[in-house]
Amino acid sequence: MEETLNKTGRSREALWYALGAISSAKSDYDKALEYYNKSLSGPIYELASYFAIGKIYIAQGDYEKAQGVFEDILQNYYIDYTLLATLITQAHYYKGLACENLGQTEQATDAYRDFLNLWGDSEYQLEIIKDARIRLSKLTA
Repeated sequence: MEETLNKTGRSREALWYALGAISSAKSDYDKALEYYNKSLSGPIYELASYFAIGKIYIAQGDYEKAQGVFEDILQNYYIDYTLLATLITQAHYYKGLACENLGQTEQATDAYRDFLNLWGDSEYQLEIIKDARIRLSKLTA
C-alpha cells in the first residue's frame, strides 16, 4: 500500500488512520496509538483520530487522558468538525464516562445530560443512548 502512495504522491494519513483502526480492533492499543498519532500529521483525520485515541484511553482505563481528549474535542474546531458531528455528540458521552470513572459526578452528570439533549430523542435507540440514560439515573438517584 505504501508503494501505491509513493507512486501517487498522496499523503499517508489515511493509511495510518486505517492501520490504527485495525490495530485497535485487535486490541493492540499501543500500536493503534502510534498509528493514530502519525495520522495527526495532517488535519484531515484530526477529529476522528483524537476520538479514537480517547476511546483507547477509556479501554485502557486511563480516564484522565480520556477526559482531556474529549474535553479538547468539545472545545475546539477541527477541519473535519462538521463532517463528523456524530463524533462530537458522542464525545459528550465518553467525557461523561471518563468523569464518572474519575469520581467527578457533577461533570459526568452534565456530560450525560448534554449527550442526551442532543441524541436522547433519536428514533433509533442506540445502546449508547440507553447506557447514558442508565448512568445518568444512577448518578442522580
